[in-house]
Amino acid sequence: MKKSLLVLSACLLGFSAFSQTIDEVYTKYITTAGGAANGDKIKTMKITGTLTVQGMDLPLIQHIISGRGVKTDVEVMGSSVQFSYLDGAGWKINPYGGAPEATAMDESELADFRDQTAPVSPLFDSKKNGDKLELAGEETLPDGKAWKIKATSKDGRVTEYFVNSTSFDLVKSVSKRTVNGAEMNVEAGYGDYKLVEGVRLPFSLSTSGGPVNQAITIEKYEINVPVDEKIFAKP
Repeated sequence: MKKSLLVLSACLLGFSAFSQTIDEVYTKYITTAGGAANGDKIKTMKITGTLTVQGMDLPLIQHIISGRGVKTDVEVMGSSVQFSYLDGAGWKINPYGGAPEATAMDESELADFRDQTAPVSPLFDSKKNGDKLELAGEETLPDGKAWKIKATSKDGRVTEYFVNSTSFDLVKSVSKRTVNGAEMNVEAGYGDYKLVEGVRLPFSLSTSGGPVNQAITIEKYEINVPVDEKIFAKP
């Protein structure tokens, strides 16, 4: 009898662990973020903020054309660091990273910046982009429990997203990147969410695990402002 109860208990625990499906978790995330309709209304975005790296606070401006392009400009001690991606092609100018003149991005960089063309988040656009999504369990993070979503893109890249189990905000992502020929796990954090024109957006972001740890504080998001495609042109 006791053995039967133990078996029954184990079955019930197993049922509880998988009571949420990937569709349910993903739908709750999309709803929390503002809903697909509001997200799809965003055609362009301008982000103004401050990048904090190696003890320096650097002005940052980013322009996004949804699903097509992203241009990031950072001022560093009088120099301009630029990253530009549009329709599958990209270039960078980074005097502090071995690219004092406009240099073509490699395949890994192109993939990273292609993800950044999603105005709300890459996870928000995952299904639209044809990614395969799997619910990979629930983990305990410093800010509480989070659902772990494994997203596999059409080209085989895997990103793990962590969605808070209570708020259903995206709080973390983990992906592999190739930097200077070496593959490493890069972790991104998202927080301080606020509502902007019907969409919840993070005003605090961070990355760790790459060449340097970085934090970004967003001052403002401007939605559906004019973005001149000339800014993406390689000098």
